[in-house]
Amino acid sequence: MTKHPVRKFLGLIALYIGIVFCILTLQFHNNDTATQIIGSLYITVTEYTQTADSQTVDNSLTLAYRGITISASMEQPARLILGDGSAVPLVFESWKQISGSTGEFYFSRNTSLRVVVNEEEKSLLFFASFPGTASALVFDYSPAGDYKISEQTQMRTVFSSRNDMFVLNVPLENPDSPAMRLVLYADSPGVSYRPVNPENALSFESVSSLEFASDGAYRATINAITDRLIAAYESAPQSVDEKATVAYMAAMASRNRLAQARARIPTSFVNTPGRTYLSAPYFGSLVQLNREFVAETAAMTVQLDTAIQEKNLDFFKTPGLGDFFIRESGLPQIPLFLQLPANVSGFEPTVLQAAAIIDVYSSLLLVRSEYAALLEPVISVCIKTIENSASLEAGRLVLSDEAGAFDILQTVTIGAALINYSDAVQSAVYTNAGQMVISSVCSGHESEFGLMLLGELYPLISRHNPFYPRLVFIASLPSGPLCAWTVASLISYQTDTGQNITLTIDYPLGEINYIIFSHMSAFRSIEIYNIPFRTDPRFESYNSSGYVYDEETRSLLLKSLHRSRLETIRLWY
Repeated sequence: MTKHPVRKFLGLIALYIGIVFCILTLQFHNNDTATQIIGSLYITVTEYTQTADSQTVDNSLTLAYRGITISASMEQPARLILGDGSAVPLVFESWKQISGSTGEFYFSRNTSLRVVVNEEEKSLLFFASFPGTASALVFDYSPAGDYKISEQTQMRTVFSSRNDMFVLNVPLENPDSPAMRLVLYADSPGVSYRPVNPENALSFESVSSLEFASDGAYRATINAITDRLIAAYESAPQSVDEKATVAYMAAMASRNRLAQARARIPTSFVNTPGRTYLSAPYFGSLVQLNREFVAETAAMTVQLDTAIQEKNLDFFKTPGLGDFFIRESGLPQIPLFLQLPANVSGFEPTVLQAAAIIDVYSSLLLVRSEYAALLEPVISVCIKTIENSASLEAGRLVLSDEAGAFDILQTVTIGAALINYSDAVQSAVYTNAGQMVISSVCSGHESEFGLMLLGELYPLISRHNPFYPRLVFIASLPSGPLCAWTVASLISYQTDTGQNITLTIDYPLGEINYIIFSHMSAFRSIEIYNIPFRTDPRFESYNSSGYVYDEETRSLLLKSLHRSRLETIRLWY
């Protein structure tokens, strides 16, 4: 001992310093950690306090559940995103178990997180509550154990282990810079973390590179359906239905064979009393069929009132509903109905309801954006509903619900809604998804389709073919939204200082098209071919253009025989 006095002295000094440090730590600090369990959710809370003034310096929270860990601490705080985009760190304060399956976690700035555990489904649901001045609540998360992140898209993150797969259905905070952040928005109905079958788990983004999602495969499918439609119609007896006839006319017109198609239509069909306004743009009878057009509008208004009273979301599936809202914009019932989905607590549409809502939203977005905004809060839920109904089987995308796989017409309707949505929001993801849906169910089976089914399918797959009858919004006028029911490729609109109107109609040279203009104010005179024209109730029987104006319905009924591809109609007021 006496041989090393310096070493002994230094050892004693180190011992005394350690003892003093431990005393000070015990005197001034207290670090308590507690773990509790709700089902398989492990909740670890660490309280780190300074006893001198009993003020919390740093409390931390860790939630661990089947492959995911969510944290809130001084190093990785929960953040409140304010309206200006800035992030404010939050301090975890306390928590309590409010039921056998639910925990409520409280943070500074009057913010809380509710977590619901469903042990039967092996899932979590997250709900946020925060002040109205904020837009989102953000937590950091990470994979736990042998789980890793196998996929991260704009709308979801997939956690995978050797045997299990879970999906966190949460949008990325910044799609251009993906990070592991749980983002809860003010208008979010709740974020879920749930298991999926690894064989069936997919997202619309994940199928974008598959064969049936490609433009080439989709074009081949559309061409095959069109070929089958033309062949089936030309081999059918003369007593064919109206939808098939109109589809045939549109398909042939898209291939520059309109005159040939018209020559095949039997006179008995053109003159049949059962024909509707659907075929009016090709075969006329405008006065009679406009009355039907107006009567259908009145009937839909009554149905709309009933749907509002009954809160019936199936009304979204009504054919032509988006067109009706555009043509009759100004009806006070329209916004009341469009608000229904967002006002439904725990909104969970069926797959077909989701597709219909998306389709109506897409129709309104570029023309009546104020109406589309009423559906905006539920669009992500609708997209996710369709996405969750999809499974990949032998390279094809199959859509189904609890009743089983959807039939061909239902599936194509859903795929067409996704393509229309992609056109409205300019997203290649949903273009590919819609193409994948349609090609998967149709490709290789086109020869099996009957003429009536083809008549139903063609308008869904030919939204970009102007030769299929459609509603065209032209302009907003004091008399209402000026719209045309037409097969013209384009109708342009101009006014002069005297509020006189010039309409330019694009249609193949030498062909006739019939147009119903809605909400057209009465005019003083009209010029066609730069010549003043008078109204004549027999105008459709002449080998010339002509018109009738219906004052009661404020409709201009026009027959346009094209002596040039672009014909000009002038209305003088």
